[in-house]
Amino acid sequence: MGSIGCPDNYSVLFVIQGESYEDFMTEVLNIDYVDDHYYTIMDPKFEFLSQNGNIPKWIINSTVLIDSENKIKMVGTPWINEDMMALFNKTVNGNNDQ
Repeated sequence: MGSIGCPDNYSVLFVIQGESYEDFMTEVLNIDYVDDHYYTIMDPKFEFLSQNGNIPKWIINSTVLIDSENKIKMVGTPWINEDMMALFNKTVNGNNDQ
């Protein structure tokens, strides 16, 4: 499994619908090793969804890349093709001149 480098100028937040972070990471690590240096929130009662009902479901169910100006730059997997990967790298490296 490949991975994406983590420049110092961005953060990743995962909101996970589940009870236990430890159980979640055990399941993940059974598949492959991952670095555990992201912000992670466990949401067993679906509070994130209930408090953010105005966010369309297609965004909730997708990867969202937000630039330094809080603009959505990409919805979906950044590594799906070379163009999306280039946009991802350009955004996370701070080159938002588009």
